[in-house]
Amino acid sequence: MVVEIPLIKKCLQNAIKGQLIGDSIDWLSYYGTTWLFWFFALLTSAKQYFGSPIQCFTPAEFGKSWENYAETYCFINNIYKLPMEQEFPDPADRKDQISYYRWVPLILLCQGCSFYLINALWEFLNKKSVINCEEIVKDAQTCTLKEKNRQTKLENISQYIFDTFRYEFPLNGHFYNNGYCTATFYLLTKFLNLINCCLNLFLLESFLGTQLLKYGL
Repeated sequence: MVVEIPLIKKCLQNAIKGQLIGDSIDWLSYYGTTWLFWFFALLTSAKQYFGSPIQCFTPAEFGKSWENYAETYCFINNIYKLPMEQEFPDPADRKDQISYYRWVPLILLCQGCSFYLINALWEFLNKKSVINCEEIVKDAQTCTLKEKNRQTKLENISQYIFDTFRYEFPLNGHFYNNGYCTATFYLLTKFLNLINCCLNLFLLESFLGTQLLKYGL
């Protein structure tokens, strides 16, 4: 029912639409990874605000209200690991306090947005190019081996690309009209995806406070 609302339906279609210009790695990056992060962000936030985000072992004499109070206090304050055989230390002296768990939904949301924004940048830059890459790919996909006019279609596509670079660039001399504009933008987004993956790893290591990058070494 929600999808039938025109505005929401349009937003969902724009968000999950496929992309002709790109490979399977691009699809996994802007679609699979993005929606995976957003799904778990929604799942964890629903657990926090509509369920029980943390479960504490409380003394038997605690009533339900006291138990809820203790769990709320634990959730909004930093915690730390304490083995059963150790005495309770002064919390101010603890250097290994854990505080990341209440920020998990926000971090997952930001990670998903980081992958989605790179794809949005690619779509924006691609539209700046004088070559309509999407239409070229659509026409090329219709050129099956069994079609009689396959060779004619391929020649028309080639002629369109040739004429565009031959006449548009000399007339305007703009960067968007030269032959390597689209390739430059595509390689740029590939590089940004690589940088984004590395930054996300460093973010997780800083966020979790662990030696994440040294696992397996």
